[in-house]
Amino acid sequence: MDRYVTIWRYTFSHTNLVRFWVIFSLVFSSTFITSLAFAQHIETIFPQFFYFPILYATYFYRRAGILIGGACAVAYQSLAYYYLFPDTLSLGYATGQAILFVCVSVMVAFFLDKMDTIEARYTRIFGDSQIGIILFDPNKFTITLTNRQLDHMLGYTWKELASMPFHKLFQTNEDQRRFFERLGSGQDIMDFETCFVTKNNTPFWVSLSWNRIDRNLISCLVIDINSRKRAYQADKDTFIQYKQITEISPMGIIVSQNNKITYTNPAFSVFSGYDRDYLVGRELAGIIHPDERDKFQDFSKRLQTTIPLPEMAAFRFLSKSGETKPANLFFTPIEQDNKPALLINLISITALDYSVFSPRDLITTIIGNGDYSIKADITLEIPSGVTFEADANKISRVIDTILSHAVKYSRPPRKILITYASAHNDTYHRLSIKDNGVGITEAQLDQIFNPPHSSDAKILNSLYERPGLSLPLAKKYIQMHGGYISVDSIVGLGSTFTINIPKQRSRGGDEQPVPQ
Repeated sequence: MDRYVTIWRYTFSHTNLVRFWVIFSLVFSSTFITSLAFAQHIETIFPQFFYFPILYATYFYRRAGILIGGACAVAYQSLAYYYLFPDTLSLGYATGQAILFVCVSVMVAFFLDKMDTIEARYTRIFGDSQIGIILFDPNKFTITLTNRQLDHMLGYTWKELASMPFHKLFQTNEDQRRFFERLGSGQDIMDFETCFVTKNNTPFWVSLSWNRIDRNLISCLVIDINSRKRAYQADKDTFIQYKQITEISPMGIIVSQNNKITYTNPAFSVFSGYDRDYLVGRELAGIIHPDERDKFQDFSKRLQTTIPLPEMAAFRFLSKSGETKPANLFFTPIEQDNKPALLINLISITALDYSVFSPRDLITTIIGNGDYSIKADITLEIPSGVTFEADANKISRVIDTILSHAVKYSRPPRKILITYASAHNDTYHRLSIKDNGVGITEAQLDQIFNPPHSSDAKILNSLYERPGLSLPLAKKYIQMHGGYISVDSIVGLGSTFTINIPKQRSRGGDEQPVPQ
């Protein structure tokens, strides 16, 4: 780190003081030696000495270098007049030399400024570019030069990259083969998507564009598409997961547009007894029990105009076999083919299989089956004497869903706390799962329990950024018990999901209000 010195209220760096002293010494030495040369009539060497201070000063200080050139010209001309007057020819030659001093300083300053401009442009385009750049030899595949952005992308230093062949950056042999094939075509290539591997062996997606500078050098632009590719892959994985959940869900799922069915899942076909192909295109009211059909049609009209929609409504259905089946319907507005539609989750009221069980034992089993204790430090604080009267299978799926999200989105060291709290006069069991994860924003809190909107309801393949797609199902299961799930979260610190289940079981499937 440079040091600074203050002289007469002016501050100079130590480096500049050293340079000033060198320039002064060179000017003084040149003047002294030239004076001796004039005195001894050694006229063949004395002009050249002044180029040392001129070139040195101009290299570090452009304008000051020109002034130094002028000062040297004046010093040289003064010495010449002192020693050579009245020799007109020699004085003319000396004047030409003095003018040449100034011209040389001006030319050096001009060309150095040009070089600085080119270097600054190079630094801005190559060094500071937000796009990675590689220069490599297409004959030996050796990397000649890389910029900082590429080093940042892949985690290597430029020295490490310069010591490896370019094709070693590719993740797989297939990626290398595709690259060699395109390179061998001899054409300039645009948008060649491939996967590099970083220094710590992490796949990193890039888009390459290259062109040949000369026979021994190719310039390759490297654009970071890793986030987009990972998001796309995550969307594909999420879609597969969501489709699986939808298709194998024990909850009936219907998509309705203009009061006509456009999609049903297998569970609803089992519930109603009708084939999926038969149901698509028919009015949902057609399979509602005749005694409640008018009520349902009035309710459907309300759905078209009421915002927000009612969370739940109970209706009786008439199955293909003529059996009456009561069910709770949950409504979510979506889009299908860019038009408003309704996603309806149907839970048969008779679908709950109540039993009395210990939540502590249930959670212990869940932790063991899911190997969660290996993935996180889990603390279980539930009194052994607490029991629930509920559908143990569905409550197990709810807890497993929330616990898996807590483990997945916690940050190392992952710590999960599961607690139970309920006052003696409280009508609800309150089971909380707390993590130390990234937290959930206010906007996300409004979305995490909602099914994703669908642009093609037949396969429900729209994907939203959310912690997971099984949370809507968890919410429905708890609502089916007459309970609700609450969430407290602080971004950067973690989230707490609390399952609130009535201590007294819901009798007869009647709809119960959900506390807010």
